[in-house]
Amino acid sequence: MDNYLRAFDLETGKQLWKGRLPAGGQATPMTYRLEENGRQFVVIAAGGHGRLGTDIGDSVVAFALPETSAGLLVQLMIPTLRTVGVLLVLLLATLLVLRLARKNWFWYPLLAILIIIATWGAWIASQSILISVLTMVVAVAIAWLLTLERNRRSRATPT
Repeated sequence: MDNYLRAFDLETGKQLWKGRLPAGGQATPMTYRLEENGRQFVVIAAGGHGRLGTDIGDSVVAFALPETSAGLLVQLMIPTLRTVGVLLVLLLATLLVLRLARKNWFWYPLLAILIIIATWGAWIASQSILISVLTMVVAVAIAWLLTLERNRRSRATPT
C-alpha cells in the first residue's frame, strides 16, 4: 500500500498511469464527465489508513484524463447533431401539414403550428429524437382526424 492511484490496461494488466496522492487512497474511485466539453475525470478520497501504513489526510483528489482529439470531437458534435435532427423533424412536420393543405389556408397553418409546438415540446421534455418523431406522428394523425371531421361537417352543412 502506498499513496498512488494507478490505472491498468484491462486486457494486459500493464500499468498505464499512476498519480501521487497526498495520503493513502483506500477508497473506491469515481469517474465523471463534464457535459460542456466531454472531459472525463477520476476522483478519489485520500484519507489514508493508520493500520495500512499510509499517510493520514483529508483530501479529495481529481485527475483529468487525457483528451483525445477524436473523442473530444465526437463529444462536441453530439449537441449539434441533436439540434440538426430536431430541426429536420420540425421541417418534416411542416412539410407533412403543407402537403395536406389543399384548401382553407387558415386551418392548415394553425395545425402546422400546433404540430411544431407539440414536437418541440416533446424534444425539450425528453431530449430524444425518437420521442420527438413519435410525438410528431401522433400530432399529424390527430390533425388529420380533426381535418376529416371538419370536412365531413362542412359537407353536411348546407350552404
